[in-house]
Amino acid sequence: DSAAPATVLNLRAGFRHRLGMVEIEPLVRLDNATDRRYAGSVLVNDANRRYLEPAPGRNWLVALTARYRF
Repeated sequence: DSAAPATVLNLRAGFRHRLGMVEIEPLVRLDNATDRRYAGSVLVNDANRRYLEPAPGRNWLVALTARYRF
């Protein structure tokens, strides 16, 4: 069995801002932006002939980090 090669587009945006002693860092990330279907992993010695596992579809992450600097 074989799987076709795939190119996946991931996007990430963020910045760091300082407000006095506090530093904040928001982040937005979009993985598999084109929602491409491709093999994410290969199972070795699988007895059920399911060698290829699909990768996750489009997904996103939003995060906020805050630090207090002494």
